[in-house]
Amino acid sequence: MSPHDSTPSAEQCLDALIRRYTAGEHRALVADAARFMGWHPRAAMLPVLQGAALAALGEAAAAEAAFDRALAIDPACVDAHYNRALLLHGKGALAEAEAAYAQVTALAPGHAAAWNNLAVLRLDSGRPEAGMAACDALLRIAPGFRDGHVNRGNTLTELGRYGEAIAAYDQALAIDPACSEAHANRGNALQEVGEPEAALAAFEAALACDGANDTALLRKLHIEARLCAWDGLRRHAARVPMLGVSGAPVHPLGLLAMEDAPARHRVRAERFVAGRWGSGPAAPVPAPPASAGQGAPRRLRIGYLSADLREHPVAQLIAGVLAAHDRSRFEIHAYALTTAPGDAMRARLAASVEHFHEIAGLSDADAAALIRAAGLDLAIDLTGHTRQSRTGILARRIAPLQVAHLGYPGTMGAPFIDYLVADRHVIPPEARAHYAEQLLIMPHSFQPNDNTRPIADRPMTRAEFGLPATGFVFAAFNAAYKITPAEWDVWMGLLRALPHAVLWLADPGPAARANLAREAAARGIAAERLVWAARTAFDVHIARHALADLFLDTFAYNAHTTASDALWGGLPVLTLAGQGFAARVAASLLHAVGLPELITTSPADYAALALALARDPARLAALRTRLVQARHSAPLFDTAAYTRDLEQGLAAAIARHAAGLAPEDIPIRPADSR
Repeated sequence: MSPHDSTPSAEQCLDALIRRYTAGEHRALVADAARFMGWHPRAAMLPVLQGAALAALGEAAAAEAAFDRALAIDPACVDAHYNRALLLHGKGALAEAEAAYAQVTALAPGHAAAWNNLAVLRLDSGRPEAGMAACDALLRIAPGFRDGHVNRGNTLTELGRYGEAIAAYDQALAIDPACSEAHANRGNALQEVGEPEAALAAFEAALACDGANDTALLRKLHIEARLCAWDGLRRHAARVPMLGVSGAPVHPLGLLAMEDAPARHRVRAERFVAGRWGSGPAAPVPAPPASAGQGAPRRLRIGYLSADLREHPVAQLIAGVLAAHDRSRFEIHAYALTTAPGDAMRARLAASVEHFHEIAGLSDADAAALIRAAGLDLAIDLTGHTRQSRTGILARRIAPLQVAHLGYPGTMGAPFIDYLVADRHVIPPEARAHYAEQLLIMPHSFQPNDNTRPIADRPMTRAEFGLPATGFVFAAFNAAYKITPAEWDVWMGLLRALPHAVLWLADPGPAARANLAREAAARGIAAERLVWAARTAFDVHIARHALADLFLDTFAYNAHTTASDALWGGLPVLTLAGQGFAARVAASLLHAVGLPELITTSPADYAALALALARDPARLAALRTRLVQARHSAPLFDTAAYTRDLEQGLAAAIARHAAGLAPEDIPIRPADSR
């Protein structure tokens, strides 16, 4: 037999490479493929498999080159197009990946995986309607494709069509009852339609199918926290610190109330961002022109981006700043990521800025293009890792500088966010390493306030709100998910020490009320000593704070807007300053309102001070008098001065960029509006 006759056929070479790939022998496969391609230079599948092995080894550039070699041999090679699409998709080159998937579906209309990935890509890029079209095309050709139903449900959830989404997940589960992802995502949709107990059952089903589904576990724990059902948190206490730190990335917001651990919060945020938008910096955008013509310096263009430009705590805080910006120096744009028809706050905000843009219906790419066209000097994201965020817009870099502010109390962990608005209290020097951004360090508090917020001036009585006429009233109006056994133990201890005291809580709904009553009884406190504050008009809510004696803050995730509401209503706030941003917000507010003596640093000191104040009416009355006076003098409620301070920081950041300097921490000197 001649040497030529002993050369393996292309099919034999292909089989050998497949065996290597199946066995995970990727490096050996790369070497074998190079040798085999010398024998069979027109066999397109050889470089395809070589590219797949290179991709598995993390050598993306070499893998892409291998797929290009395959396409040079056979431009209609479906496997080459598909693997190239997977590679591009994985590294975040979404436009190129979409084109590659489209090429696959054009060449092979029945390629279910390509249609499915196309749907995922379009959803991830902020185009759910286009994603729905891909889902529908997939399910026409493969109605039994489980993941197609899952992704259709995900797309419907993104579109806010939760009932249809639940039906789509049900179809996926009819095909595969053990699909953990379908159970978990069904739980998300059930939560959105106000069925927390059903959502909890769905997350439990997801975990029964896959106990390692960290996202399902986190969502389950968060719902249990909203219901004040703490047994799950106790059972999983050892696992909580590792959620999002190892294993699959998880959404970082859910852990803020479960542990005060800023180092781990940064890791979670960075892993979450890298998994969704990659870890490399976004492409820069051209700097706006330096002047308005004839050499005159132009106004700086600032864009605020938010899902909460409506009746929402973020809007309540920022509204005064938007109205107070110096229009001779700044041109203000606001970009609303959600619709809010008939919303009075939306109308007020729109009237407060020069340019108000409704962009809820735009894809991330189209929204980014529209915002870039405005030529912003700096963009401020007010949403962060919170509900209805559109971080994918910022990942495309919509301004030369991008700033995180207000909505998310922690680091975004994103390479495309340059600055975080903070202060020396929420991020003290010893905690600086836990924040990926450079800091705009406000001189008083990072948190803005609107000093035009109304306070009802009609007479109010305790009886009107179900409170006893006499006795001490502790108020704790934080959201139920922020309350943990750590706070509850302290609060119940206070009620045991003060037999005539009550605890006034924001009404969390019947299930959470029952759970808190049970947790109170387990600590020897009768249910009637818990009083529930129903929702009411905003001005009435602010005014009714005066009926209480002391506000008790939560620990890992402080009161934020809720604390400002209490202080604006004249109610002193007692806090415990923790380690992370979310656990130090109330301390920041108390410094800025001139009541730093209400900041404690341990649960024991917190309990002791609460008890001391409850037993010393004169001392507490003096604090209240100082607080009421501070409404007209303290930096916390000086909206105009806060705005000048913020403008100073924004202008300094822009000036550094214009000078070709990289972002760095910028301490801001206080302005004086008085």
